[in-house]
Amino acid sequence: TIYSYSTASNLKFLTSIAKTTGGDSTLNISVPGDILFGTGAGITSSSGKLNMILDADNNSNQNGGISMDSGTFTTNGGDVTLGGGANPATGYAVGNALTYLNGLAGITLHNAQLNAGGGNILMHGQGMATGGTRLGVVIYAGSQVGTSGGGTISISGIGGGNAGFFSQGVQISDAGTGVGAQNGLIDITGTSTNSGW
Repeated sequence: TIYSYSTASNLKFLTSIAKTTGGDSTLNISVPGDILFGTGAGITSSSGKLNMILDADNNSNQNGGISMDSGTFTTNGGDVTLGGGANPATGYAVGNALTYLNGLAGITLHNAQLNAGGGNILMHGQGMATGGTRLGVVIYAGSQVGTSGGGTISISGIGGGNAGFFSQGVQISDAGTGVGAQNGLIDITGTSTNSGW
C-alpha cells in the first residue's frame, strides 16, 4: 500500500514513492484536507527531474496542512512547491489537529530531508486559527532543506490567530536542523498575528 485515506479529504502516505525510470515529470498531489507522510515515508527521483507539488486545502476552507516525518524527499533537480488553495504557488497550507507533530502548523518537517538538487523550493504555511501552538512553517528535529547550483529557497509562514500562545510564522530549531542553498537566494518571511512574537 502506497497510501491510505484517514478521512474522505485527507491523504496519508505510509511508504515512499520512488521514481526510478523515465525523463522529467511532475507529481502533483492535491487534496481538500491534509497531506501527511508517515514515519520514514518520502518521495525520491533517481531518473529525471521530478517537479513535486503538494497542494493541501485545495478548496481554501482553511483546513489542510502538510506534514513530513523523518522521510527523504529528493527531486533530482525538480522544483518543490508546498502550499495550499487553488494555486499552491501563492496559497497556503493551513494546519489543524492532524498536523500536530509540533503544533497546529501549516507545514511541518520533523527530521525530514528535503533536497531539490538544483531545483527551487517554495513553502507557504499558515498555523491553525485557534488552539495552542500554531506555527506557520516549522522545520525542526534535524530536518535539512537544501538545493544546489542556482536553486533558490523561499519560505513564507503565517502564525495562527490567537494571542497568548506561540504563533511564529516560521520556526527553524534544534541541533542538526538547517536550510541551505549553494548559489541561489534564500528568502524566509515569517508573520505573526500575535503581537507578543
